[in-house]
Order: sequence, then C-alpha cells, then structure tokens
Amino acid sequence: MEKVALITGAASGIGFALARLLARDNWTVILTDCNKEQVDTAAKSLIDEGGKCFAMLLDVTDYAAINATIDNIIAQHDQLNLVINSAGIAIFGEMKDIPIENWKSIINVNLWGAIYVTDVAYKKMIAQGSGHIVNISSAAGLVPSSMRIPYTTAKHGVVGLSTSLRAEAEGYGIKVSVVCPGNVKTNIFNTIKVVGASSAIVQKRIAKSHLMSADTAAKHILRGVARNKAIIPLTASAHIVWRLYRYTPGIHRIFLAKITENYRKLIEEDAKANK
Repeated sequence: MEKVALITGAASGIGFALARLLARDNWTVILTDCNKEQVDTAAKSLIDEGGKCFAMLLDVTDYAAINATIDNIIAQHDQLNLVINSAGIAIFGEMKDIPIENWKSIINVNLWGAIYVTDVAYKKMIAQGSGHIVNISSAAGLVPSSMRIPYTTAKHGVVGLSTSLRAEAEGYGIKVSVVCPGNVKTNIFNTIKVVGASSAIVQKRIAKSHLMSADTAAKHILRGVARNKAIIPLTASAHIVWRLYRYTPGIHRIFLAKITENYRKLIEEDAKANK
C-alpha cells in the first residue's frame, strides 16, 4: 500500500535528509520548498537513487497555495499519511536592534507557515481518519533563548501548537509530534540574518559548536515519529538545557545571562576590530 509524505523546506538540511530516508523506505515523497531550482535538484537526486519523489514549489506563507498543493496531492494519491513542516528561517541579534519587519518575516515563515500547513493537513486527515503531522521547532522552542527572540517566540508557538493539537487530534486517529533540535548542520546557519553585528559573530559561535549532521538528525526524528512521541528533542545539548530549565529554572537563568554577556563581548570585540 502506498505511503505518501509531504515535506516543506525539503530542498536541503533536515527536510531533505528526511525525504531521503522516507524514499529509501518506499514512501512516495513530495518535496516542497520556496526555491524551485533547489527543490527540483533535490527531488531528482532522490529519483536517481530509485526513490518515488516529486518536487513542488511552495511558499508556506501562502495559505491558498498550501490548500491547492495538498488538494492536488490527495487527488493524485488518494491519501496523505505524513506531513513534516521543516521550512524555517533564522535571525540573530538583540531585540533592541531588530526592526519589526524582521519580526514579521520570522513569524510568517516559522509560525504562520507551520499553522497554515498544519491547519490544512489536519482537516484533510480528519476526513481520511488517519495521518501524522510533524512540526520541526527547535530547542529554542522549549526554553528561553536570548539574541534570537523573534525566532524563539515563533518556535515556542510551534511547540504550543503541536502539543495542544495532539490532545484534540487523538480522537480523530491523527498523531501530532514536534521536533526540537539543538545545533544541527543545516543551511539555516548560512542564511541566518544578523542584526546589530557582523555575520562573523554567528560563524565564530557555530565554529565552536558540535553540530549533529542532518542525516543523523533525520534518523532520530523518524525513530521518534515511529514511536509517536509528543516531543522529540535532538542533540545532547537540547536534552540538557530542556531538563535544566524544567527542573532548575534559576540555574538556567544564570546560564542564559552568561550566554548573553558572552555574545555582547563578542560583538564589542568585533566592532573594535572592524573600526
């Protein structure tokens, strides 16, 4: 029996790694992304490996386009078994430096995008009586995270959306999971917008981090999905900060203050070096 999956943000990173694993497991995978050239290339690479894959251009901030895309998938395949919301963008900087326009773009893609796709897929899955929705949030969706407050706000919303919907969806035979990765090696670090500092600040921080590969992340995610886990944290650091915040919030507050202080020092040093 055919198993059909839709993945947003599937041109690279975790989305693409998930598409590859599902394709190798004989799923029919619809890869979507806002970059047509990249998603076409991604789908072709999986087809060349023997996968049954299709590429579609999709802007997750366009509710009408999401409706049309999911309607088209169901018309073509008679079902939609799995939806993975992996599309996302990031920003770095202090809130005092971030223009409201940047807030809007982060919230539109990371939160409204997840809401739109979840809303359309959920209603279709209710009609078919089954399905699994997986939203990719972040460790920043589980705990406070300074220097990227718009991103953290959106990702907290994705966790709230997913964990709350899970309770409602269960009665309709639908599963809902949320994935909360720590540092995973994806293209988001290359495209992150930096405000109030140079991009070198972020790259220095990344260079010091241990990044899980997207392929390893995808394996952990699908293992958690198979177990129908409500929350799927990824990387040791994500597990640690989540537990630290839940059980010793005072210590986490000190930890977060130290991180903020260190970032500000880096920004000051960078500004002096570039005078």
